[in-house]
Amino acid sequence: MKATYLTISSLGIATILTGFTATVYAQQDPLPVPVIIRSEPDNQEPTSKDKPANTQAQPTEEQPANTQAQPTEEQPANTQVQPTEEKPANAEKPTVEKDPFSRELPVRTIPRMSAVEFYNRGVDQLDNGNYPEAMENFKQALQLEPYDPDVNYNLGYVHHIQGNYQEAIDNYTAAIKIKTDYGEAYSNRGYAYFVQKKFTEAIADFSKAIALTPDNDAVYLSRGNAYSEVENYFQAIADYDRALSINPKNAM
Repeated sequence: MKATYLTISSLGIATILTGFTATVYAQQDPLPVPVIIRSEPDNQEPTSKDKPANTQAQPTEEQPANTQAQPTEEQPANTQVQPTEEKPANAEKPTVEKDPFSRELPVRTIPRMSAVEFYNRGVDQLDNGNYPEAMENFKQALQLEPYDPDVNYNLGYVHHIQGNYQEAIDNYTAAIKIKTDYGEAYSNRGYAYFVQKKFTEAIADFSKAIALTPDNDAVYLSRGNAYSEVENYFQAIADYDRALSINPKNAM
């Protein structure tokens, strides 16, 4: 199997239906991860100990306005409160100078690999026969793009060629749910069913694939084999004849 790359303006796919298929995306810009750094709030209100001294008490209902406080045992009458060392008497509310660096910093971004990059890495590994590495990259792509039909399809393909047929069926099914006209996914899922000897399911998938890709001789051959397994030889011969008419090399 040879993967084919495209250079197009947006996400694109190229499919080659010969046995199995690998689909390749065009490259996209990486997705940024925002890291926002915020400063502490400025211009906070002063605390109680920052308030100015020598503030007279406000009048109460029992005491008329402008009546000075009565002397206490500790303090003689009519003695004004002395200013504290920290603040002079009758000082106005202190102003807080704004720190020029106390502001919200701009958003910084850290690039990370996109689903497209993981996907194309997976295709490279797949093309070189490095199936575990290909599977890992497709899984990473799937985490970023869980509803992409091609990511699901190619992950199923790696399971398929490693003999994990049920896992392959699960991924092909996910791809078909997202993209209902995915002929290659129907074809490959049909073959996985065939290996599991689920011939009725295989015939149904091959028939769907033929409806979507009527000129694919390989699918006619596969359905012919499935019909032969259930002893429907008339339909099997019809499919073999159709495959030969599309590609005479099938006679070899």
